Amino acid sequence: MKTVARPAIHARFKLDYPGFSLDVDLTLPGQGVTALFG
Repeated sequence: MKTVARPAIHARFKLDYPGFSLDVDLTLPGQGVTALFG
């Protein structure tokens, strides 16, 4: 059996400020439509 790797977008963000912290680690599909709101 052969496994085919699918294309993907990997993102990792880490920010630290006084009173605010952002730590994101995500994988999105490389095909289709993806929207991020925030």
